[in-house]
Amino acid sequence: MAAKCYDCGLKYGDVGWIEAIIPDKVWNFISPTGDEGGILCVTCISRRLAEKGLRRIPVWFCGIEPLKAQWGDPSVMVQRTWEPKLIKRIVLEKEKMRQIDNEKQ
Repeated sequence: MAAKCYDCGLKYGDVGWIEAIIPDKVWNFISPTGDEGGILCVTCISRRLAEKGLRRIPVWFCGIEPLKAQWGDPSVMVQRTWEPKLIKRIVLEKEKMRQIDNEKQ
């Protein structure tokens, strides 16, 4: 069984998955399972950080040349190699929202 985001269910390695690492102390604060494992996608990491009121947390995006960014810092530009994955993820999320809206009607 493939690992998946604890919150939204996005499968690890899916086309929409963006590998991200945050400091251990921060991870321990937002971890869905404490020390029992579990992973979160970058979108759910961001949501949990916001819910806890955490801002400007360093994050490292992996799989390309190392890129260090600060959450909430609009001056950071993600390398263009990430754009297709980000766009795909946004489209998938919009499709999910449309499906939810259609089911409610």
